[in-house]
Amino acid sequence: MLQSVVIGLAFGTAISYFNHWLIISGIKKNQDAGAQKINNAIGARFLLRMMLDFAALFVVYLYGDVPMLVATAVGLTMARNIEFAVKFLSGGGGD
Repeated sequence: MLQSVVIGLAFGTAISYFNHWLIISGIKKNQDAGAQKINNAIGARFLLRMMLDFAALFVVYLYGDVPMLVATAVGLTMARNIEFAVKFLSGGGGD
């Protein structure tokens, strides 16, 4: 069971960091564009991000291991949680 949790957490965290990179790169790429182009780019990347999250959870669901599924769901939140903790601990307040 512990192995399933570790694998699920690692898988979810990897997807989470890829999703985070996807959004940040979209913001940086379109930084000098107009507001409408930025909104379209971020919207498309956010939709792709949600599809990747759903696909990751669905793949683990098909595998049939509930602890791995829960760990994957927790892992999908890791990039934002770690970013918040780093900002909070460095005195940034977490905003």
